[in-house]
Formats: sequence, structure tokens, C-alpha cells
Amino acid sequence: MGRNAVCMCVIVRKEENSMKKGMKLKYIIFVSTTVVTVALLLIFWMVCNKRFSTLITDRAVEDYRETTAARQKNMETLISYTEDFAKYMSLDRPLQEAMAGYGSMTPEERIKNRLTLQNQWQKISIRLVYSTSRLAGMGMYVERNPVYCFLNSPSSYDTDIIPESVLEKAEESKEVQWTNLLTLQSIGKYQNKPEYVFSVVKSVQSSEGVQLGSAVVFVRESSFADVLANAEDPEDRQFYLVDEDDRVIAGGNKECLYRPAKETLGITKEQYTDCLQKKEILLKQPDGVPVLYMSSKIEGTNWRLVGKTALRQVAVQQRDLGVFMQIMLFLTMLATVLISWIVSKSVTNPLYELIGVMRKIESGENEGKPRFAVADQGEMAVLGQEFNTLMDKLDESAEQIYQEQRQRRHNEVKLLQAQIVPHFLYNTMGMISSLIKLDKPERAQAAIQNLVSFYRLSLSAGAETVSLRDEMELTHNYLVLQQMRYIEYVEFTIDYDEAAADYEIPKLTIQPLVENVFHHGLRPNGEKCRVIIRAIWEEEVQELIITVWDNGMGISPKRLEKIRTSLCTGSSLTRSFGVLNVNQRLKLLCGDSFYMEMDSEEGKWTRCTLHLPRKEKEV
Repeated sequence: MGRNAVCMCVIVRKEENSMKKGMKLKYIIFVSTTVVTVALLLIFWMVCNKRFSTLITDRAVEDYRETTAARQKNMETLISYTEDFAKYMSLDRPLQEAMAGYGSMTPEERIKNRLTLQNQWQKISIRLVYSTSRLAGMGMYVERNPVYCFLNSPSSYDTDIIPESVLEKAEESKEVQWTNLLTLQSIGKYQNKPEYVFSVVKSVQSSEGVQLGSAVVFVRESSFADVLANAEDPEDRQFYLVDEDDRVIAGGNKECLYRPAKETLGITKEQYTDCLQKKEILLKQPDGVPVLYMSSKIEGTNWRLVGKTALRQVAVQQRDLGVFMQIMLFLTMLATVLISWIVSKSVTNPLYELIGVMRKIESGENEGKPRFAVADQGEMAVLGQEFNTLMDKLDESAEQIYQEQRQRRHNEVKLLQAQIVPHFLYNTMGMISSLIKLDKPERAQAAIQNLVSFYRLSLSAGAETVSLRDEMELTHNYLVLQQMRYIEYVEFTIDYDEAAADYEIPKLTIQPLVENVFHHGLRPNGEKCRVIIRAIWEEEVQELIITVWDNGMGISPKRLEKIRTSLCTGSSLTRSFGVLNVNQRLKLLCGDSFYMEMDSEEGKWTRCTLHLPRKEKEV
């Protein structure tokens, strides 16, 4: 695998570690999308809910505003009608003549003609009053004193209740004057409930402009109450007529008459003042029902029309709207969560697939050359195609690097082997020279024959590996040569499984270890050195285990530690050239699956153990 591939895998591993420490990308996309969308939905829901509630309220207020305007119009019509009737009365010729005749009489004549006058007044009153159904009666004032009163009622009432200031103002202004609400008390034997009326006063003048008196028209409060009444729901919608002192002077509930308007409406003084200034205010009751308070001035009078309307239907509509909006919000949020999850998975799944491919490549699972499956035409497809192209180039580079490394490994092995052969040849030729000097040609000839056999097997036509059988024969030749040199001090045993005889191992694997025994393991006291070489094939672990044991001088713990360190680092820290050479060659040929073990007890024994994986002979 090339350097770029390694860097890519390192980056993937770093990203993977960062994802393990933090939140995964799909969850980041899911959570962020959900939070932002839900927040926007909540804002939208609050704005829409408030806006729709306001629209519902505004629509209801507009409807009730029209209702109030209609009542105000009817009230003004009733007032205008009553004023017109008072003006009509003041122009009635028989009435003017009757009032003029009464005014010209002396007190004695008035008493004397009282019955005649009563009949005359009654005829005039019946003719005028019964011409309309809206009036309660009429009265006549001469010299600001009541002279006659007719009420369309079976009871008799005390009607001497018109304030003199109103009579005076009517005479001076010649205009119609209204009194506030009056209470007519029964003067009969049986006390009935009081009669609430309004009176309209109009001065009566002769055709010459002489002041004759005043005509009074009585209008029942119930006539105004009928205009203000709400037949649909009297509890939820109430209207009242109030005077300039803000007292109720007309309404459906007679118990509210003469009471302050703010108490009748159930609001504070500040709220009532605010209602008069703004003409309408909207307040909420404790039960959550909005109540509309409205005020409008009656044209031509000092009176006001005030009312309150409980917008219960509005509250019901707002509640229904709120429930509907909540259901829609929940469904929308649920859909948002599902869509966010689908979007996050659609975005991140290709990334995780790409990471999975990278992991396979990183772990060495490169069989079949894992590649990212391009399934769409989006950005991930472009990324996947670029990744596949990069991996193809990396595979090409890796193959090239592998071939270069393989060639370099061969060169390094040959170099190490070349270091062993001269070293061994130098020692052997020295021994043969000594045999010739000692006049032992037969032994010298045998040594030369073993040397030839040794080199024949070590060269092995340039191959890097040989069979275990050939390696053992090569080692045997070497030991025979050494035994010829140290005939009294060396004996050896070679043993290996026939089942492993054909297994390929790197050549010159055992001989350098045996040679190391003669250089460092022989005892100086002349004690015989035993060398035991065994090779066993372990089927379970698929390893060839080769052991070289001797009963020589052993290795001190300090030096043994240095040798072990050298085997791990590859650096020579001791004079054990053969051991390090073998270790380096086997590492180059077998890789990390090979390892060497060194064990020793100083003064007693030394054991070197090789663990080699099975390796077929290279072509």
C-alpha cells in the first residue's frame, strides 16, 4: 500500500476517533436539522396562532361594533322621534288655545271651570298620545306649574317632578329639553312599582309669539330598554344608556338604574375612562373569555351608549384553533423528524460505506480490490469515483513498490549471505591449511569434500530458500568440518520430522547459529561440547520450530539482554554477528510472522529457537 493510501487510512482513523469522542455526522445533521426546523415551526406556530386569534377577535369586534352602531342609530331615532312629537304638540292649535284660555283666567275662574278644563285637556291628550304607541303620556305646564297630566296607565302618578330649571331653559332657548331618568310614584291607595320615564319639554307659544307654557312628553324607560335589549343572549351582551354623570339611566336590568356605569360593567375607574376615550377596549376575564367594552356618544344629547359583550364564541374558536394548530404542529414536527432522519441517513450512509471500504483497505482486506459502489449521480458519486480512481493508482504504485522492495530484499539477502560465506570460508581454509601442515592429507581431503558439498548446497543455484532436508545436510557438512577441527571437544545430534523435510526455509538459517556455538560457546577447560539441532512442524499453529541447543559456557544476563535488544531493533549491540544476520534475513524473507527467541543460563547452556511460518518455494 502506498504512502497516500496510508495517509488516507490515518485520516480516516483520526476521523473515526473524533466521531467516537464526539457526535456522529448523521446525528449532527439529524439533530441540527430537527432543532432548526422545530424552532422555525414553533415560531411560525406562535405567529400564526397569534395572528389567527387576532383575526378571529377583530372579526368578532367588527361584528359587535356594527351591532352597537345599529343600537345607537335606533336610540337616536327614538330620541329624534320623541323630539319631533314634542315639537308637533307645541304647534297643536287646540292645545295652544286651551293653554291661552287657562292663562287668561283668574284663580277663581280656574277653580270654577276646573272640570270643564279637565275634559278639554283630556280630549287633546287622548288625541295626541294615542296617535303613537311609543309615548307614556303627556303633561301641560302654565306659568311653570303643572295644570294637567295624562298617562297611558291605569294608575295615577305624581308628575310634578319636572325641574323648574328645565322649564326655564326650554322657555328661553325655544329648543326641546330632555330630563334625565325620572321616577313616577303612584299616589293611589295601592302602591305599585315605580314607573321610570324620560320627559321631553318644549315651550308653547301663540302665533303672535306670546309664551303660553310648556308641553311635556313622557317616554317610558322600557322603550329605550327595548332598543338596548339583546334577545339572543342577554347574559353575554348587555347595553346601557348613561347620563353625563356616568349613571345608568336605561337598561334591561332595572336594578342597575341610577348606579355608576363602571360598577354595572364590572370594571375599574381607569378601565372605564380608557373605554370612554378609546371607545372600545378588550379585556380578559379570569376564565379566559375575552370581554369587549364599547362606548359611543348619542348625538344631540349628553348621554352615552355603553355595553359589554362576552366573546365566548371567540374563546371557543380560539381554543379550537389552538387545538388544531397544536395537532398540525405535532404532525409537522413528526414529519420533520422523519424527514430529517431520512435526509441524514441518505447523506451519511454513502460516507459510512466509503469509510467501510477504507477500513477494509487499512486492515489489509484487499482481496478483490474493495471499491466504493457508485449508485447515484450526486456529489457522493463524484467523491466515490475519485476515490476509486485514487485507489487504482495507489494499487499500481503499491505493486510497483512491492516489486522494488522484493528486488531489494533479494539483494539484501544475497548481501547478508555473501557476508557469511567469506567468513566461513576463511575459517575452513585455515583448518585445511593446518591439516596439511600436520601432514594429514586424508583428513584435509575429507574436509575439502565436505567444503565442496557445503558450498554446493549453500549456493543452491541462486535460490533464496532450500528444503529443510538440504539445510540440515548443509549444517551436517559444516559440523563434520568443525568436528575435524575440534575432534576431542565436539559431538552433535541432528533430528527433524520427515513430514517437514520438504518445507522450504531460507538457506543458511541453521549454520550461522551452529557456528556461533564454536565461536562463543566452547568451554576453555576442554570439556566436550554437545550440540543438538531439532526441527519440529507444529500443525496447529502452522509453524516450523527449529532449536539449536548447546551445553557450552552460556551467556551472561547482561549480554543476553543486549542480544535480545539487537533482535528487536536490528542494530548490532554485541559481537554475535551470526545471530543478528540470521534474524535480519529471516525478517526480510518471512516478515513480522517470524520471530527468534534466545534463552541461556550462564555456565550451563544456551538455546536459540526459530519460529518460521510455512513458505513455499518461489519461482
